Amino acid sequence: MKQSIFLTALIILLGTSFLVGQTTYQTKKANVSVLGTSNLHDWEMTGTQASLKGTFDIENGALAGIENVFVEIPVKSIKSSKGSIMDGKTYDALKSDKHPKITFRLKNVNSINPKSGAYEVKATGDLTIAGYTKSVLLNVMVKVLPSGELEITGSKDLKMTEYKMEPPTAMFGALTTGDDVTIKFATTLTSNQLNK
Repeated sequence: MKQSIFLTALIILLGTSFLVGQTTYQTKKANVSVLGTSNLHDWEMTGTQASLKGTFDIENGALAGIENVFVEIPVKSIKSSKGSIMDGKTYDALKSDKHPKITFRLKNVNSINPKSGAYEVKATGDLTIAGYTKSVLLNVMVKVLPSGELEITGSKDLKMTEYKMEPPTAMFGALTTGDDVTIKFATTLTSNQLNK
């Protein structure tokens, strides 16, 4: 009798897990770009060391929910095509010695809507840059790949001064950067279940 009850409970538990389909995903590969302007030329910094981990609810190949997402980007993993002087100025502006990472923590998923073979997700969370945290709204696209992996792309416009940062300058002030920057990201996520 006890064995029968145990088997019934196990079947219910397994059935519920299959139905809900909640799985923890983490970064397989990532690309991050920070784009800005200056009085001399536009500039761009790129990196590939962003880390994302979160719980995604996939039901019959469809995205049904997202929880517990946390993103970390090591500041000094982002490099400029303009060389080490620009890098150093940017790291100083980001206060990288005291705050070596940019982070984002998901607080709420506002909506998930199918769009062009993917899902448009609107979510709010806490973005921390240079040690200063602000609540932000993010619009991202999430695509469920045939392999079961997830592809996430998006961008966010912000002002450096919103995060108590001084826009970098160089060449004794001859080069001054604009306050507005855009962060673009593209990441592919996988799970331990897919790798078995």
